[in-house]
Amino acid sequence: MFILSNPEKLYKFRTEKCIFGGDAIARDENGEVIMIKGLLPGETALCAVTGEKKNFRRAEVRRLLETSPHRREPECPRFSDCPGCVYLHCSPECELEMKQTQLLDFLRGFDCEILPPKTGENQRYYRNKAVFHAHRAGGEMFLGYVKADNQSVCDVPECALLRPEINAEIAKIRSDKGFWHSLHDRMELTIRYASGKNEVIFFRNKAPKNLTWLREKCSFGILSVPADGFFQINAEGMEILLEYVREELKIKNIRSFTDLYCGCGLFAALAADAGVPEIHAVELDEKSAEAAKFNLKNFDRISFEVISGDAASDFSSLEINFAPADGTSAVLVDPPRTGLGKGLAGKLNHSGCDFLIYVSCHPATWRRDAQILEKNGFKLEKAGMVNMFPGTAHFELFTVFRRITA
Repeated sequence: MFILSNPEKLYKFRTEKCIFGGDAIARDENGEVIMIKGLLPGETALCAVTGEKKNFRRAEVRRLLETSPHRREPECPRFSDCPGCVYLHCSPECELEMKQTQLLDFLRGFDCEILPPKTGENQRYYRNKAVFHAHRAGGEMFLGYVKADNQSVCDVPECALLRPEINAEIAKIRSDKGFWHSLHDRMELTIRYASGKNEVIFFRNKAPKNLTWLREKCSFGILSVPADGFFQINAEGMEILLEYVREELKIKNIRSFTDLYCGCGLFAALAADAGVPEIHAVELDEKSAEAAKFNLKNFDRISFEVISGDAASDFSSLEINFAPADGTSAVLVDPPRTGLGKGLAGKLNHSGCDFLIYVSCHPATWRRDAQILEKNGFKLEKAGMVNMFPGTAHFELFTVFRRITA
């Protein structure tokens, strides 16, 4: 005799919107929040509740009932398994609109100009860098992105986000039996495309010390970048940010510019190209700081200093003229996802700079920092979303603060 287990209880939910991270939000008959992966705004599905937290429940789709007109078939066969993308199943227009809505959610309580959302033409095959992880399981080697469990790896023979040159190099690597068998469990493989010489390089774990600097193109020239140094991963998105910053330098008559977390000096070099005479920069990575110095030496009629150090600790040691006689001063910060924190935010509040340009890849930590800044002398002037990472949950946030108290 067979005993049937209790059938899974299903609930009908209709989604309202997608929040930052990609989860869709629905509500049950009591108004409680339900978070569901894989749905788009306005879709209806039968779902099973799979988990409960203090302020919401999680559910998984069992059957779609009503689909969004923006839904499309994902270009990647690994979409449901790979942790990299969350929006391959919708149109670029829908993704841009959802991310703009997410930006507005993070701007609640702020009074500022909202810039229209921007994105590049290439919504796929744009990334100039990949960090793959090797993992051996069941006698088989996997090479790709680490999954949400932080243990297993999604094998990625080709990625819809990586530039064609990188995908071609991945194909070569995977067909090289000698190299493939030399991979060890938990090994990292970094693959980069550099536009200056149209070249692809790769290295395992740490970059060799004798690896030459890369050359990267941008709208105002070519910059040198350490092989393991930071550079913007989307060329079109980078140019949108550069144009935003260039416009601020011009309309605000910036004559003293400080670039914190400067990397190879991208924004500092932009300021030099725009004619800003006084430039300061701080970068934690020594090789990137050296590259920033090298890149700034290519510009005439500027005075600059670059410090290799921590932005929060070494900001006060910079000899900055925050009150240039013929213009204004600005500090630009483009921190990691952890944001500024209270230490640097406090120093910026007491610095005397006229304007603060804050570029962020994580709107939650940006909001925390922005609240600190607004409580202590700054006012958010404008904010805009740049879809620097199409197909993924992330975007870049461009914001400008002006000082309202001395």
